[in-house]
Amino acid sequence: MLSLFYKTLRWYIIVALGIGGFYFMSLATGGEDMKPLMPMGLCFAIAYVLAYFWHRYKRQVVFTSLGAFVLTAALAYGLPFLLYVFADILLDASFYLMWLGAAALIGAPIMMFAISRYD
Repeated sequence: MLSLFYKTLRWYIIVALGIGGFYFMSLATGGEDMKPLMPMGLCFAIAYVLAYFWHRYKRQVVFTSLGAFVLTAALAYGLPFLLYVFADILLDASFYLMWLGAAALIGAPIMMFAISRYD
């Protein structure tokens, strides 16, 4: 069980670094400042290196990981609207913060199930 938690934590660290890289890329393209390019490259490079060293996942786990990554990104767009309509909660958070939260609350259990089943 602890091994399953560590594998899911590894996945979440890679996802968090990828989301951070996308955030810094949006800062660099949206403004006139080029300073966010260094953290963007650092986030993507660390995520690539970690994914390279942790590449022992099977094919089904990798495809589930990509699906969970895209699913949580899609949910991050619609989550503030759904929470406002159904729960009357007004969220004023950035898309990337919502994406991190969706990856933690929805993506991590999906990956725990996939890793326990296929790995």
